[in-house]
Amino acid sequence: MVYLSFRSVAALLLLSLSTISLATPISINATDVEAQAVSRLYYLDQREGRIQSCKPDGTDTKTIATELRSVPDGIAVDRAAGLIYFSNMGRSAGSGARGSIQSVKLDGTGLATIVAVGKTHTAKQLTLATVGGKKMLYWGDREGMKVMRCNVDGSGLEVVVDTAGAKCAGSPQCKHVVGVAVDAENGFVYWTQKGGSSAGEGSIHRAGISLPAGATAASRPDVQNLLTGLPEPIDLRWVKETGTLYWTDRATSPGGNSVNRLQIANGASPVQISATKQMLFNGIGAGIGIAVDVAGKQLWATSLNGGLYSSDLEGKGKKQIGRGLGLLVGIDFA
Repeated sequence: MVYLSFRSVAALLLLSLSTISLATPISINATDVEAQAVSRLYYLDQREGRIQSCKPDGTDTKTIATELRSVPDGIAVDRAAGLIYFSNMGRSAGSGARGSIQSVKLDGTGLATIVAVGKTHTAKQLTLATVGGKKMLYWGDREGMKVMRCNVDGSGLEVVVDTAGAKCAGSPQCKHVVGVAVDAENGFVYWTQKGGSSAGEGSIHRAGISLPAGATAASRPDVQNLLTGLPEPIDLRWVKETGTLYWTDRATSPGGNSVNRLQIANGASPVQISATKQMLFNGIGAGIGIAVDVAGKQLWATSLNGGLYSSDLEGKGKKQIGRGLGLLVGIDFA
């Protein structure tokens, strides 16, 4: 009986080994794995209507999507979902409600409309944020004079802030919203009002992510004016790890064509926050988009003259890593 027991065990072992040896091998494509792991820059060329991507050093440029003919401006990339969201100003930008929000897959296929044409006036910078455990899109509506948001499927479209009645000195453009950033952890949305071209009418503001009870988007009592009299602020980028707000300025006047930042401590007053304003570098030529990689200690900015610039988070080591790339606007790192 013992002998038979050993033979049974041996047979089972042989059968197991045979099964393992005959099993279909698992194929792992190392190149695909590496491609998924490496973060890249994604930016918009408004002149050619295309999304392009490159490595953080500006090399290995690839065209992701073309034939984007509704004046794309803002871009937000969700690598986990495999999607690139982008805003459109509209073909008659500024002269009618022709804005929209669309998306494509990371390979440029699957163009889909998230917010239909006319549901937003002139959609500018687009930001992806997770608020209350839910992914949402926020953007600035320039001539619409609004901060807007919706769920990533386009549902729940609403106005967060309406600046049409804002008190600001100068041209009507002092109410035009362009850049948007979201600090979900502390419950704030930030935005720029650019003002006239190089007019020194620009400003940066913030308000709570949620509307106060009884308030409307046009009558919010919680709006805080952080900076005024800026040359012409454009896009924003909030970095939660350091409590820093970065932005670009496209003006040709002193202080323009630059990348700047504010340090925002919890509980700090607008006056305390404004005192931390710092220009990191200038000379970028009509600065528009901005992206930040905290782990890699690097930031990037685009300009309308086709330049792509980089530096460390302190603005040191500034260099131009791309030129002649088109009419560059929004940029994201993902």
